[in-house]
Amino acid sequence: MVKSNLVDKVSFTGSVATGLSIAEKASMKKLTLELGGNDPLIVLEDADIDDAVNAAVKGAYSISGQVCIAVKRIILDNSVADEFIEKLVGSTRKLRMGDPLDDKTDIGPLIDVNAALNVEKVVNDALGNGAELLCGGKRDGAFYAPTVLDRVKPDMEIVRDETFGPVAPIIRVDGSREAFSVANDTRYGLQAGVFTSSIENVKNAVKTIEAGTVLINKSTFRTDNMPFGGFKMSGLWKGRG
Repeated sequence: MVKSNLVDKVSFTGSVATGLSIAEKASMKKLTLELGGNDPLIVLEDADIDDAVNAAVKGAYSISGQVCIAVKRIILDNSVADEFIEKLVGSTRKLRMGDPLDDKTDIGPLIDVNAALNVEKVVNDALGNGAELLCGGKRDGAFYAPTVLDRVKPDMEIVRDETFGPVAPIIRVDGSREAFSVANDTRYGLQAGVFTSSIENVKNAVKTIEAGTVLINKSTFRTDNMPFGGFKMSGLWKGRG
């Protein structure tokens, strides 16, 4: 179908590997590729911590983290890290796993057992390389408990690639310059959220962060009647949902 002369344009939403395969086969056809994300949530020293925690819970765990714009990395300024983490862990432990058709359920299963096994694998890899498990970290079939990891390093697999699951990996930094540098240290560039009360931080964030969307004091957002997409391996051109 991609190679057919009857097709003038190909629009695809999915994995980087499949997107690259389509791009190679499409030749001169027009393409819109909406691929993966490794979306950071950055919490700076002047952030509203309660708002940032609420956004992290929503961004990291909604639909069990199986969303391209889900929060995949939480980048915290060291000056607010301990307060943020304490509140995030408290909120995470209150979440209920169960049947997604039950209104009382906060966390449903992943798409299948293999997906949960992959989350288990990258979490265990992070723990084996020095990350600290603060809560969660348990799999039951296709369910994976909402998990908070501290002391994650930017070169760990869990934050180098797109982890499609309910995990909140925390990377500690000193200051906005390091925070934005870590945010950009990825092959993806779909969406980013920055929590700050400083207009200078806002200006620097939107100029510096390599993402299709930079949100201020919000973790995730999209609406299907607006063009949407990212940079780098997150996609090609902007499409509509």
